[in-house]
Amino acid sequence: MAEGRLTSDLGHLSHVWQQLIEGLWTDSYREALEKMSGLELKDCAIDIGFRRYNVGHLHRPHTDEPNKVLTHLLFFNQQWSLDWGGCLRILKDSQPESAFQDILPLSHYSVVIVRSDNSWHTVTPLTCPASECRLALRVAFFRNVA
Repeated sequence: MAEGRLTSDLGHLSHVWQQLIEGLWTDSYREALEKMSGLELKDCAIDIGFRRYNVGHLHRPHTDEPNKVLTHLLFFNQQWSLDWGGCLRILKDSQPESAFQDILPLSHYSVVIVRSDNSWHTVTPLTCPASECRLALRVAFFRNVA
């Protein structure tokens, strides 16, 4: 989003996806996240991207970059086995074994991560069948850096 407008043409997306993206660009969505997080997001740039992860993929433990204020993850898998990996793992510290909670990428789950120096998280290695993939939408709010 730049100067309050979408920077991508949504015409190649189905009507349902267009409605979802347009809904995420509303003041009411941003205000709901502000109310939930206690953060001011009004002047933040927003980046929305679809993520598709296949077998073998993983994210190493990390905190988000300092200019990222908040991330909202929406998952789209109708079914997912814990044995397949691909969980969003909230960590107690930088060690991948320091799991606080594992969250399956199922369509009835959504996660908000407020960025801090200790908001450690990772995605566990995907060991799912080749016919499966982990599907997520990432909505990230960034401080405008001049």
